[in-house]
Amino acid sequence: VARVPLGKTLLGGLNPVHTGGPMQVSIDFAEKHARDYPYSHEGTIRQEVFSRRGGMYFGIAHLLGYPANYERQLYRFADFNAGWYASRNAAFQAALSKVTGVKLALDGDLVAPGAIMPGTTELAARKLGVKLGLRTPQIRSQLEEA
Repeated sequence: VARVPLGKTLLGGLNPVHTGGPMQVSIDFAEKHARDYPYSHEGTIRQEVFSRRGGMYFGIAHLLGYPANYERQLYRFADFNAGWYASRNAAFQAALSKVTGVKLALDGDLVAPGAIMPGTTELAARKLGVKLGLRTPQIRSQLEEA
């Protein structure tokens, strides 16, 4: 794209390659976080992502750079492959938030382990449960199983 006359201007956003480097980092992610990159480099951030140093830096930043209260760090690797907060529970939380209007953290935690009191996700589900004719114990049970 860059080598074609006016290629960047006319076709800049049409590059079909959206990830790069050893950790397959999103180029968009790297460009948004380029201001934090501590190394000098020649060329674009896209080019730097394809280097070992840039690919590892932005890959690790993506893998570890967001708040997630996982019981085991293993879950971060699943989210890395599919995108931040990509667990099925986070998708459920996003839908629940949209339907109920309750702002939820898209962290995938439907019920905190060992929690007696309901958290924000459970409270939002209860709000919807009233409209659907579901009882509180049913909702809690289903959230614990998810």
